[in-house]
Amino acid sequence: MIFMKKILLIDDEQMLCTLVKKNLEITGEFSVTTLSDPRFAVETALRAKPDVILLDVMMPGTSGSAVAALLRDKGVTNNAPIIFLTGILSPQEVNSKDNIIGNEYFVAKPVAIPDLIAVIKRVSGG
Repeated sequence: MIFMKKILLIDDEQMLCTLVKKNLEITGEFSVTTLSDPRFAVETALRAKPDVILLDVMMPGTSGSAVAALLRDKGVTNNAPIIFLTGILSPQEVNSKDNIIGNEYFVAKPVAIPDLIAVIKRVSGG
């Protein structure tokens, strides 16, 4: 049996969630749970037990950093790395910093699936 990495994608853009889920799952390497309402991030993370969390930077009523802090504070991430998805920075800006800004990993929107997969593999050890 092939071990599939469990991904939790939290983003208020439903179309992005659908496209990323489809494109990651078609590889056969990932199982993706999506969530468009960050208010349910903790309970969804507890249920999904993700290996990696993909988290939008800007969502209505909250920020990705606030959701990340809550997930980490509640201990529900099981040390799952968090990759922030951002439309604030360009792909060139993010890539020029090797996808790391501060101590956090970032992937720019629009999400290029090969780049996203590369970062997921880097943060999750393969």
